[in-house]
Amino acid sequence: MKIRLTPLAALICGVLLAVPALAAQEGSKQDLGLSDYLYFKVYPHIERAHEALKANDETRALRSFEHAHAMAPESVRLSLWLAEAYRHFGHDKKARELLESELAKRPQNSDLQRAQVAIPVPVPEIKTYEQLLAFQKNCDASPGVQCRSEVGNYALKLNQLDIARAQL
Repeated sequence: MKIRLTPLAALICGVLLAVPALAAQEGSKQDLGLSDYLYFKVYPHIERAHEALKANDETRALRSFEHAHAMAPESVRLSLWLAEAYRHFGHDKKARELLESELAKRPQNSDLQRAQVAIPVPVPEIKTYEQLLAFQKNCDASPGVQCRSEVGNYALKLNQLDIARAQL
């Protein structure tokens, strides 16, 4: 039994097969969101940075990614690569600061949100009431759900129910 496609069906099948090939590949100028000229200027720094990252050359990798990011600060992909390089070399604080800065510009960007959530947050050890009060004061200075949750959990462990209630 032979199956024959109508010209319209053949066209639709062809388009469906070609669409994935047209999608922006990671690192392409479409993925980076750059003009032809800016991509031409930034690309050598990106290549150098990736090579240095593979060779575990921290100075060259970070310098190249930072330079590329400075040239194209609106590129989310470059921000993600720079944050990833910071994390690779153990600079979680710098990565977190970069991502917070980028999220301030683009709060709904899910890639930036995922990258920020992936950075582990060091959890202090709270064993005394005084440490708990200091930690609570620190959280009150820059409140967040994570911080308040941790204060509440430590308060429960130390049987400080008034503080735990306040965090709710």
